[in-house]
Amino acid sequence: MQSLLQPAYSRQPHSPDPITNGWLPVAIYGRYLTTRWIHAGQRPLAEPFFALSVRRLRIGIPRALELETDPTLLTESAIFGPAVTPAGIIVHMSRCGSTLVLRSLAAAEDVVPASEADPFTTAITLARDPSEHCASIGRALLAALTRVFSHYEGIGPKRVVIKCSIDGLASIRAIHQVWPDVPCVILIRNPIEVLVSNLQDPANWWPRALLRGMPRDVEQSGHQERLAWALGRFCAAAVDGLDDHCTVIDYEDLCPAGVRWIGQYFGLSFTGVAEQRFLRTFEVDAKRPDRPFKADTDRKRRDASSSVQQSAQRWITEPYSQLKQRARHLGASDSEGNTTS
Repeated sequence: MQSLLQPAYSRQPHSPDPITNGWLPVAIYGRYLTTRWIHAGQRPLAEPFFALSVRRLRIGIPRALELETDPTLLTESAIFGPAVTPAGIIVHMSRCGSTLVLRSLAAAEDVVPASEADPFTTAITLARDPSEHCASIGRALLAALTRVFSHYEGIGPKRVVIKCSIDGLASIRAIHQVWPDVPCVILIRNPIEVLVSNLQDPANWWPRALLRGMPRDVEQSGHQERLAWALGRFCAAAVDGLDDHCTVIDYEDLCPAGVRWIGQYFGLSFTGVAEQRFLRTFEVDAKRPDRPFKADTDRKRRDASSSVQQSAQRWITEPYSQLKQRARHLGASDSEGNTTS
């Protein structure tokens, strides 16, 4: 069988710039895992999501250069610096404060945030594939991507913090096959609040992320029931993937002290200007930093219909409760944490 890493074609010799420091992978796709790169230079990944950082580069003046290569340039080349491991991994339920946590941790010195970056999502999906061939490719890609993200700015290795997309909950074991000792934080939130949030402001994650095996009656029961089933399935997968290097943290503990603890768990620290940047993240909306933060936990609970409560009870409450029992209590804050995922 032809290897998925066998080059589909060679990089064109007239490429506008050699791929060295400053280039980041933005997508890995197709049968031959073609890698698309963008030239970011030393510009930080300051947006709430990696896709928004890529968009900023694409609409900038001048527009960032892009090119495509076969995946061997990513997995085999040493031009990006020595191998590194991530400082930490964040996996999460939907709308549970994960964006706040990553933005707060990114305030520390020498941190590169990878916020639901498409190349990492592709690599993680491959890493948990039942085929050992595909899984080994995914593991190689994860190691290579972390190395590139750590060194892309060309000013020495930085600490990479990876925030997975929501299906990272089903990928904990696969991730720890690559990095057995890397700390992983599992962020959870009251399932009724999560359901209400997703029903009032629908996200586009769950149709792509659904695991196989949805019962026919659930499939025919409408969006709310399918969503509750999917969230429950992901929580169950997180329970199954728990190991000694995983720490469960509930949304209610995402006060500054709680998130600072996560930073320490990942080996990060906040001093001087970094401390000021860190505290600022709790004052603004995590996904829309130009807006002030508005707590909405009480409203979401009030808005929960009996039907929503029943769906949560039917599919999410039990696996969520198992995760909640494993949660580390970091001390409730005087005010609610930032509610934007």
